[in-house]
Amino acid sequence: MRKARIFGILRNLLIIRRSHVFPAIATALFLNNVWLSAAADETNGGWTTTLVNGMKLTYPQSFQKTAIGPSSDNKDNLLKVSGLVGSEYLELALSKLDLPKEMSLETSIKTLDEVVFSKMPSFKNNSLLRCITPYKKGYEREVTFKHGDTDFFQKQAFLKDRETILVTLTGPIKSHAAAGSVWQAAIGSIGRSGPNQISAQHSSDAPSKANSQANAWTSKDGRLSISFPANLQEKVSDSDDHCLKAVHEEAGKIIALDVYRGDGDADLGLGQISELLEEKHFATLKEYRKLKEEAKQLGESGSLPSIVRESTFETNGCKVHHLSAYIKDDRQAKVYAIGLTTAGLNLNQANQIWNSIVSSVRLKN
Repeated sequence: MRKARIFGILRNLLIIRRSHVFPAIATALFLNNVWLSAAADETNGGWTTTLVNGMKLTYPQSFQKTAIGPSSDNKDNLLKVSGLVGSEYLELALSKLDLPKEMSLETSIKTLDEVVFSKMPSFKNNSLLRCITPYKKGYEREVTFKHGDTDFFQKQAFLKDRETILVTLTGPIKSHAAAGSVWQAAIGSIGRSGPNQISAQHSSDAPSKANSQANAWTSKDGRLSISFPANLQEKVSDSDDHCLKAVHEEAGKIIALDVYRGDGDADLGLGQISELLEEKHFATLKEYRKLKEEAKQLGESGSLPSIVRESTFETNGCKVHHLSAYIKDDRQAKVYAIGLTTAGLNLNQANQIWNSIVSSVRLKN
């Protein structure tokens, strides 16, 4: 059992990249990537709750997702988030351990100590296991270890709910005082329920099996909300301005949804903004062709002004169809770009998915 599968090394520093313009449209870059586990969010009162693989986890709204689903060096990961609490850095992780289902929780912990944790430099178990409610089989404890020249603490919770679940909160010793509220919120939220999922339209000729559910998503600032088909799986965003990316691949058919946020300009209308973004990010794409552009009213109430563009282009030898909508948030002086890129679907299928997404858009008053 490799150490990296159970215990993720803490990253040195969280760097949030902020840009004053939209980053280049990155859809083409993840058309060939591995799709990660779906993660739907709800944000309330400064806290975000994410539902991933049937488990939910609550953490500070300021935290960023750094890993969703398994990776080559951590096959047990479900979700990893990290961020600053005050001036202190913390990392919170939810994992499903690859241990025999018949192994008791007590034996699992003993095995992990012998094989993994005791091998960490200066490892020390600082507290006895204590039960966690409402789990019949759940224990928590705190350990310390050294990585490089820095002493770290890690709060651990081991839960038995069909599978063996491990929750960890890790940080430098100096950040220990800031960890209490984060840990209590996380442990209090763990369970097999989560953010509401709402019904979405689905056509008999859609590109996958019938799925009447949709993921509800809200931006971290609480301003923009949308829903999207549940078979689209969220991935970690590459910047703070790339608010959402969610993808689905099946039998040669690809669907990629992106939401970007950039600074607005009071002197420019949506039409001018759309023109500038097209020239900067799309016009230079191989075989780019604009099919249509028009002003439309979108959203749940059908009264949200937007510019909608339909186009095609080629990437990695594949011809794709792209729909995008630009929406101004005058209160926050921001502009949102919602984009849907598809390959292997007919236009009717792509437009049905698009209409279900843009009809759900909500901008907070």
